[in-house]
Amino acid sequence: MAQTKATIPRHTSRFGARYGVSVKKRYEGIEVKQRVKHTCPKCGFQKVQRVSTGIYACKKCRLTYAGGAYYPQTLTGGIISKMVAQRTFNPQLIEVLADKTSDEKIPEVHTELTDEERIEQLTQGKGNPRSRKKKTKSRESEEEVAESVTLQAESQDPQEAA
Repeated sequence: MAQTKATIPRHTSRFGARYGVSVKKRYEGIEVKQRVKHTCPKCGFQKVQRVSTGIYACKKCRLTYAGGAYYPQTLTGGIISKMVAQRTFNPQLIEVLADKTSDEKIPEVHTELTDEERIEQLTQGKGNPRSRKKKTKSRESEEEVAESVTLQAESQDPQEAA
């Protein structure tokens, strides 16, 4: 008699013939990745397990933290943590930050400065010269708009009186 091959129990075997092969393959991939022990961001050991949706706990250092629904770190979170570690940001992001913080000055991106030098620049008011130009242009355009509004108001007053 021929021997049958022993099947490895899978996470999707409980579904039987329902839901289709492609759905079960996707589910299997997610399920395997989320049940693996992950690396702890605090102690570095592979002792982190998923407690519930988005909550992960390290069994060694007892750190509990929030992460993605299925993985401890989402794709976006990984990208941002790499950017912070490298201290390099997108120039467009710096411009957006400069627009939001009108009084604060942001130092140049490509200069190799220490943290102390950057703090000194920020406290002394030496910021990004490009951001100053944009602010002066926007202030000039605001003044022009204000002047045109006052001129229109003055020109409408004599017409209303007549």
